[in-house]
Amino acid sequence: MKLYLIILLICSSIFAQSEDEIPADIQRQINEAVDYYRVSLFDESKKLLLKLLYSDKGEKHEAEIRYHLGIASYYEGEVGNAHSQWNLLRKKYPTSQRSQEISRAFGIMIQDDYSEQAFREEQFEFNQEMKYSFYFWDKRKADSRFLFGELKDPNRAVAYYKKLLVKYDDPDKKFKIALQLFYLYAGYNINDFGYKSSSAESSNNIVIADAERMLAMMEAQVEDEFELNYNTLIQANYLFAVRLSDQEFWSAKVKANDKSTPFFAKVVALTANKPNNLYRTFSLLWLGDKAKNYVLSNKEIKQFEPLGVTRSNMLAFKAGNVHKRDWVKLSSRNLDFSKTNPSALVNFKLEELLEIQNLTDIYSPLDLKNELAGIDGGSIVYLSTNTELDNENLTNWLFEQFECADIECLNKSILTIRFDVQATLNRTLAQKRLIVYSSRASQFVKFLSVANLVLIKKNEISPSDISSLFLDRLSALYPELGK
Repeated sequence: MKLYLIILLICSSIFAQSEDEIPADIQRQINEAVDYYRVSLFDESKKLLLKLLYSDKGEKHEAEIRYHLGIASYYEGEVGNAHSQWNLLRKKYPTSQRSQEISRAFGIMIQDDYSEQAFREEQFEFNQEMKYSFYFWDKRKADSRFLFGELKDPNRAVAYYKKLLVKYDDPDKKFKIALQLFYLYAGYNINDFGYKSSSAESSNNIVIADAERMLAMMEAQVEDEFELNYNTLIQANYLFAVRLSDQEFWSAKVKANDKSTPFFAKVVALTANKPNNLYRTFSLLWLGDKAKNYVLSNKEIKQFEPLGVTRSNMLAFKAGNVHKRDWVKLSSRNLDFSKTNPSALVNFKLEELLEIQNLTDIYSPLDLKNELAGIDGGSIVYLSTNTELDNENLTNWLFEQFECADIECLNKSILTIRFDVQATLNRTLAQKRLIVYSSRASQFVKFLSVANLVLIKKNEISPSDISSLFLDRLSALYPELGK
């Protein structure tokens, strides 16, 4: 286990080390070889590296090349060959940066031999359990029926994998178990055995939600794009997007729909640093005109990255049609906007409008931001619509804002605000003969964030003021209201 983790740690600096010292043409060839071994094209990778090593230009960068030859061999499972390359590297270039990294890795291995032995035993047990699981279901023979009584029931496979998920905490093992569950839930097979997903329209919504949950769990086990499981994560998201589009895996007729678009977009986000990735190419193709919402221009990156806006947030803002003037202000809240929904952006706009209309003189959004900065995880109130926050410090702070002593009082206060705003909106819509928009108004009230509820409470903002803002000023977000 220790060697595996160490190698991943080293891989995380593949492009960081000595990139400026290596000529661009040499670096490009090394990068190409790295991409080869990341997608299991080991022979192609090693051939490219060896050809480069014995070229006139390449021999000057032998340390870097042998370093990657070792990694390619290690990924392939040829640990002896990997050690051979790394030992040669350490012997010929003992003072190089790569040699020092390898030396540190081997040093830790020697010091932690006992832990390594424990890992090997655990790994053996895990491998045996995964082999046993194939008696229940095997994606490699997804349409086969096993003649072992109840073992042919895919629900037994689901129950078995769920137990393994609880048993193992190691990210790699958890990823592999979640992947098997994903294959089952996503309907990898094509007949009545297992979880069938021959039609996106007929798919069980609960099963689809379970597949999404497994994808999220898999992503949580992968730290960065240099991990071994990263490419599998990309492939799984692509596979699910195609399934939700009701097409075959490599179909030439795929068209993104409302269900599949988020997963094609996820593939694009995961391959942001891999412009030539095949899954990215197809995902952009299937997204069609929507693709521009999931790709950043060099101009946008140069303009906003120095201002603290992450690429992930930029993509989320583009997908949510957030105006660029708001990107910096939103990013300062340190929230993962790739996991939010449009209601979070409506709440942000409402907060701005409350301030513009001088309705927050008593307690401003800046006051709110400063207080939340002192509470670990406090920024969640910008996204949350309820008080089940699992954060004692934040809950106590909310008690203070709403002048409550318990959760029952807090929930009652929040429900009262929502009810009053909803009632006022309903009356106003009826008076203006805009009942057709009552559903939109109901959604607006339902998804008012805890942050905005605090601003409304502390500033004693009336329901009629909120109603007026919704109708008169939020038409920018809801254009049909201005007609």
